Amino acid sequence: MDVGVTDKIIIASEINELPIIREFIVSHIADAKLNEKERANVEFSVIEAVMNAIVHGNEYDRGKKIEVTYSGYPDRIEIKVKDSGAGFDPSKLPDPREPESLKAPSGRGVFFMRQMMSKVEFEFSPEGATVILTKML
Repeated sequence: MDVGVTDKIIIASEINELPIIREFIVSHIADAKLNEKERANVEFSVIEAVMNAIVHGNEYDRGKKIEVTYSGYPDRIEIKVKDSGAGFDPSKLPDPREPESLKAPSGRGVFFMRQMMSKVEFEFSPEGATVILTKML
């Protein structure tokens, strides 16, 4: 079993909470064996996941919370972002590189997260949706 460090923060579904999430993640990955680009990729991916939770999962409902859990292990970091939404089918997300998607104003977040992280997984339950972002060290 891995021995790691775990911490959690819960925020309201509000855009103005994003700096709190950024500070939370930046402080936890400061000592991780990541280069500057990898740190920026983790930070971007977490902010994108939280934005998706605010916009799509909790539909801007300030009464609904978003839970972000950071876990650091010797070989990886793992961040879970949980909202109260019903979820979606990740396999049905359009490829933003396709011609019909190129001019779309949104729809690139999960694609970018998958490019920047080692693994991106989704879990869905009656309590909400969770994205699990893993970065190998």
